Parts: sequence; structure tokens; C-alpha cells
Amino acid sequence: KGEGCTEEAVGKIWAKSEAGAGGAKMKLTLGPQGIRMVPSEKGARRPGHAYLLHRITYCAADRRHPKVFAWVYRHQVKNKAVVLRCHAVLVSKADKARAMALLLYQTSASAFSEFKRLKRQSDFRHVQQQLLGEAFVPLVPLRRLLNAKCPYRPPAERARCAPRLSSILEEEEDEAFGPGASLGDPGRAAVLRLASDMRGCSLRG
Repeated sequence: KGEGCTEEAVGKIWAKSEAGAGGAKMKLTLGPQGIRMVPSEKGARRPGHAYLLHRITYCAADRRHPKVFAWVYRHQVKNKAVVLRCHAVLVSKADKARAMALLLYQTSASAFSEFKRLKRQSDFRHVQQQLLGEAFVPLVPLRRLLNAKCPYRPPAERARCAPRLSSILEEEEDEAFGPGASLGDPGRAAVLRLASDMRGCSLRG
């Protein structure tokens, strides 16, 4: 772990690939979801690879081979066991390898910071609902829930055994705060109207 942890693995990869001559040509893309690699030649039978951001534990430009960009990835194998493996690519320039390492580090740090912010926000809202009750805490706008994206979390469609998502009907949620709903006593009605107004303000914001 830490600085220099990939050097031994990169040395083995370098020797096995005959100094990069035996490797396959791939197109690599760095994005908010992680690393994506596809064959550079059209019609190639080699499969593409996707390395999700939240599973990349380390990345660096190799010191002994400056044109090599390497990263450590947490692979999930049988019985939910986790194996750390080093991956490496040879790029055209040493500056490019260093820039890729810096970009991936900054992307990961930013995504992790956003993940923690959303987690704190969710925990705070949950505590409020437990202490005050759901009627006193405005619901998160449905559009914000559907549009919220955190790159540090794995996409649902790529996660193993991910449950299928069904559509959400906004009408059911709106009816609970609609003017025709049965609200009971006046005090409760006033509280629900206040919660509805606060929710409307958050939607416009």
C-alpha cells in the first residue's frame, strides 16, 4: 500500500509484455465513473474493460518506466472475496502518464468528498425524521432523487444481483399533500400544509 506499491507488479508486467511490445492496443478513457478501455481497432474481438472509480485504490505513473500508468483495482471474486490486482498501460509520453494519474486522483477525491456529503445529509435527515416525525421534515423532491448522481457509487445496472428498478408514480406522493386529502384535526392539517410548502420551496430551488 502507498507510494511505490505498484513498482514490483509493473516490473513483472513489463517483462511479461516484452517491454510493452506484446500488449494489445486499447483506447483508454478516464471519466467520473472510472477507467474504461476498449480495443482501438474496429471489429476487434478483444473485450472491453471497465474499472469503477470506487474500486480503484491507488494510481501512479511508474518511476522506473515513466510512460507506464498503473492502478490497483479491487476485484470481487467468488464468495464475495476481494483480490487486489495491479493493471498498467503504456502511453506515448511520460507527461501523459503523470497527467492521467493526477486526473484520476482528483476525480476520485472529488467523488469521495461528494459521497460523504450526501451520506451526512441522508443521515441527518433520517435522524430528524426519527425525532420529529416525517410530517415535520420535508421530503426530498422526487426530481432531485432521480437526478442525483454520485460517481463514487457503482451504477445500479453494473452491480451484481442489482434489483430491477420500477417507475415511481408522482401522483401518489402528491395526493398525500393535496387539498382533497383527509388530514384530520386542524393542528395536523397546518403542519402538513407547512411541510408541503417547504417541499414546494425546495423544488423551486
